[in-house]
Amino acid sequence: MQAITAYKRIDLKKARKAAKKLHAMDHPLRRRIMMYIYEKGEITVTDIWIYFRIDQSIISQHLSMLRRAGWVNTNRMGKNIFYSVNENELTRVKEILSKFNKL
Repeated sequence: MQAITAYKRIDLKKARKAAKKLHAMDHPLRRRIMMYIYEKGEITVTDIWIYFRIDQSIISQHLSMLRRAGWVNTNRMGKNIFYSVNENELTRVKEILSKFNKL
């Protein structure tokens, strides 16, 4: 008797995208930035910079990575770019990860 478990074939392109998304959250400062944005709703990079007291260029680099991974949304108003948490993406990833907890 063979003990073979059926798995869906893994789409490597989707797997790489998922890895980049999770890698973006694999940094303590980015997680703290995400929590701060989540608490405030919608804020500018200047607001984040003032709160964390870290060079604005460093904050911008981390925000860029979060944006490319789809964790945050941007909304330009005049000279300012406002950041907010991408609630849809956060919910989607939570649902996917909860399936792993059931295994």
